[in-house]
Amino acid sequence: MNKRIDPRIFHKNTAEDYLQAAIETANWIDTLAVKTEHGRIWKALPEGQDGYREDVPMFTSKSMYDGSAGIGIFLIRLYEATSDERWLKEAEEAAAHIIAIQVGPEWYEHTLHSEVKGIIPVPGWAAGSYNGPVGEAYFLEDLYHVTRKQEYRDFVLRTADILMEAAS
Repeated sequence: MNKRIDPRIFHKNTAEDYLQAAIETANWIDTLAVKTEHGRIWKALPEGQDGYREDVPMFTSKSMYDGSAGIGIFLIRLYEATSDERWLKEAEEAAAHIIAIQVGPEWYEHTLHSEVKGIIPVPGWAAGSYNGPVGEAYFLEDLYHVTRKQEYRDFVLRTADILMEAAS
C-alpha cells in the first residue's frame, strides 16, 4: 500500500486560519444560544444531557468556565479581531442577563458553607477569583473597556461592594 500523504497536513497555519477557526467556533457556540427574559445564555451540553448545576459555581449559566462570562470574553476578543458588531452585540446580551440576575453577599455565605462535593471536596473552594460574581465582574470590566458603558463598570463596583460585605 503506497498511499500518498496529503500535503495539507504539513501546512503552516496563518493568522487568517486561526481567525476563521474562531469564527466557526463562535457560529457553533451560537447554535447553543438561549434567549432569556433579560439577554442571552448558552447551553453547556447538548439536549438530553444534564446541564448546568447552580449548586456548583464553576458550571452555571453565568460562569467564566462554560457560561456567559467566559463566552462573553471570547466574543469580545472576536469583535476586536474582526470589528464585526455581531460579536459585541452577543457579548452585551450575555452581560444583560448577568446584570439582571446579579446575586448579593448571600452567594458567598452559601458558597463558603456549602457541602458541594465532586470537583474539589473542600468547603468554600468555589469562591475563587473566576467563580461566581467575581468571574462575572471580570467579563463586565472587560466589556466596559471596549464599550465605555457605565452600567458595566457599575456592575463591577457593586460586585466589589458585595464581596467586601460578604468578607465582613
